[in-house]
Amino acid sequence: MPELPEVETLCRQLRKTIVGHTLLNTRTLDEKLENFSELENHQVISVTRRGKNLLLSFDNGRVLVIHLRMTGRLLWQEENGATPNYTRFIMTFPHGRIFFIDPRRFMTITWERTFPVQCGPEPLPRIDPAYMTGRGKNRKGPIKTFLLDQTVIAGISNIYACEILHLAEIAPMRPVCSLDAQQWQRLLSAADAILNKAVKCRGTSISDWRDFNGQKGTFQNELRVYGRDSLPCPRCGATVVRCSLGGRGTYFCPECQT
Repeated sequence: MPELPEVETLCRQLRKTIVGHTLLNTRTLDEKLENFSELENHQVISVTRRGKNLLLSFDNGRVLVIHLRMTGRLLWQEENGATPNYTRFIMTFPHGRIFFIDPRRFMTITWERTFPVQCGPEPLPRIDPAYMTGRGKNRKGPIKTFLLDQTVIAGISNIYACEILHLAEIAPMRPVCSLDAQQWQRLLSAADAILNKAVKCRGTSISDWRDFNGQKGTFQNELRVYGRDSLPCPRCGATVVRCSLGGRGTYFCPECQT
């Protein structure tokens, strides 16, 4: 699933490409999606991100809200060519087209007058540790599940939660309420470092993730625990373990994450 770094990558690339340009027409290829013709002949005035949502704002007051879900991606094409497989929606501008591609058809595309805020604060820039301490002081569940709760913190999912907890030396199954102030500081510093680096790498391509130009990200080359079960921990040399936590595959080092 595309997480904060992948969506932020798309946000920055979209912003450079379509802000200030007029949407000429739309074409809906999937009956599950709405008709978006009301956006035609209107200019894109901003592209922003909220959690894992992309927000395209138009000069008629409409906001197109895109959530990529499991396998969604956007592809830019400047010249006419074949429509890619699994395309569900097309937006045409004077200088090119955006293909909304999703093999599993989980991607959601809606339009709003304003984006309904349903997410917690963004982890970039770094969240105030006092906020996390306050939200977590009575939570007995595992810290990894807490990090995946989009009402607590926006944009983090499985890959980056595993990597953040490894860098912070905190076990994913630790009860949230057991973390002290120093550990919260360490965790938020780790989140800042991991997410910023992943954005610079244009995300993690371990399955079908591609950026706006169809290129793979490179953060998969930086992973220290995710997908590395049975391999040595790069910090202490112990064997990385995989378990299921909250129904998600979770990777960690049982020696240096406590």
